Amino acid sequence: MASAQGLQTKILRRAKSPEDYSVYRAALEWGLTDPIVIESRDDFKSEFRWKERLDPFHHQVQNLITFCRRLPVTLLADDVGLGKTVSAGLVASELIARNRVAKILIVAPKLLGPQWKDELGTKFDIPGEVVTGSKLVSAEPNDVGAVITTYHSARSHLDKIPDDRFDMLVLDEAHKLRNLYGVDPTPQVAKVFHRALQQRRFRYVLMLTATPIQNRLWDLYSLVDLLTVARGHETPFGNEGMFARRFIDDKRESARVLKPDAREEFRKIVYGYMSRVRRGDA
Repeated sequence: MASAQGLQTKILRRAKSPEDYSVYRAALEWGLTDPIVIESRDDFKSEFRWKERLDPFHHQVQNLITFCRRLPVTLLADDVGLGKTVSAGLVASELIARNRVAKILIVAPKLLGPQWKDELGTKFDIPGEVVTGSKLVSAEPNDVGAVITTYHSARSHLDKIPDDRFDMLVLDEAHKLRNLYGVDPTPQVAKVFHRALQQRRFRYVLMLTATPIQNRLWDLYSLVDLLTVARGHETPFGNEGMFARRFIDDKRESARVLKPDAREEFRKIVYGYMSRVRRGDA
């Protein structure tokens, strides 16, 4: 198989074999033909969009770097008040500047929709429209922009949106999907997003939350599963039975106690998909 470096310099305009074409398609999908390499703010291509309006904090710059290193899916779990909306705006702006993204779907609690619209427009020059209910099915930015909706509207109408309409999905307060496993019945909203991510309907996925776990190990299992299916992978935790045997030290239903000998493995898996900045560190 050709190396990533070779794919960067040789675009297969006319595939010589089905295997060559498959390699090229995979390279386009994962960005290997034009990798995003960002080591510092000097490597940004999007600063012209916001430099007169915003001076991001160090941890927000680092969040963009982290996302680019973990393409195409990451969860940012910074503490409350650390500006996750700005971090998301930086990520979106960079992907727009590099022609990776044009149309973004943002799902957030209803009260936060106007805030998203305002911050994207005033700080990043990304036009946004708040859309709810059945109007979500036909909503689409004219060129570059975002459609902002609620979890309730997405639960009812996400399956009806054409697969190729949006390039990127941003899930604000993604902990609302934490009950994918460990509860019966599974909430419908978690099923809807799991299905959409499993079908790879969005090229890039950014999840945001300040409360990734509510004292249950199943919460993090659920979020990691969503992140892995968005990548097209199987969860490193294994199936539900394997997870319970390996990591849960109390009753499977409560799942509040992590086995002491599994702490390091658990932490390594979680932080392979999640980036967390605490207020003291910021």
